Amino acid sequence: MAKTNSKQPKIVLNNVDILREQILKWLVQNNIGNGCEKQTDISWNIFRSVHENKINKKELQTIIMYINDNEFTLNEGNLWDYLMNYFKKNEKYVSLFKSIFHLTPCGLSTSPNAACGKGELLYRLLRPNSVQPSRGDISDKSIKKELKGNEVRISSNTITGKQYKNITDKLFKGYIEGNTPKTGGLKGKLCFEIEKFQYKIHYEKEFLKISIDKRLELFSELLRQLNIDGDVLNISNSIVEKGFDQKKYQRILLKDWFIKYKRDNFDELIILGNGEDIKIIKDISDLDKLEIYSDFFRINKNASLGWYVK
Repeated sequence: MAKTNSKQPKIVLNNVDILREQILKWLVQNNIGNGCEKQTDISWNIFRSVHENKINKKELQTIIMYINDNEFTLNEGNLWDYLMNYFKKNEKYVSLFKSIFHLTPCGLSTSPNAACGKGELLYRLLRPNSVQPSRGDISDKSIKKELKGNEVRISSNTITGKQYKNITDKLFKGYIEGNTPKTGGLKGKLCFEIEKFQYKIHYEKEFLKISIDKRLELFSELLRQLNIDGDVLNISNSIVEKGFDQKKYQRILLKDWFIKYKRDNFDELIILGNGEDIKIIKDISDLDKLEIYSDFFRINKNASLGWYVK
């Protein structure tokens, strides 16, 4: 009888398999992705960036070991400059992470309504001990961090657009002349969109037509009905003492909404933008770093009020 060869055939991995295996081990090591299916999805996303930047097996291993041995700290400012210094001027490595920065793999999403945001995967790879908490984006040394990209909206957790219109209609009608939108569902109808940039001059003139006592009364009641915390009489005075300070009004709403949003969701808000001007918002004093550039006051809809900031 002929002898059978008990040795199993040797499996030779190609470069794709070798790199994928390295990436999967990297994900497991960093506890990124819950389960094989999600880690497979994330690994293919990273592989594409690795392939596009011509990173070989040795270079990838060097990157992983370097990150494990050298703590990277995310600071405000230009992320790419920090990474260039961190990787000792290695442009190829920085280019890889620029590519990873834009990845939003489904495997990193916690639910269909909680999609992975831009920059989250990059953060998890650069900070190996960070984890994905049950609520929020990232937990790093027990600090909950919320990561945002270019479009950042801070919203009220209690007041919708329709509620806002009802409140302002009842308060201001008969005291000042409102505005009439030229488009949308409220086209041609009287509204009091005192928060909108395009009506700033109009409302500055209108509020000067009534006494400061009446202005104070109206805004104190407005802030109360908008559920703004604090001494609304004193806060209102800062808005109306010279007529109507629209910027002050906007910032008061932003401050209140941020405090309540932060309380329920995170310890730090990290605004990544395109990576060139990162801002870290830890408390209300940090709000001065942010500019309100647009509103989300859909007064014909049941969506929450909000400010877009950068």
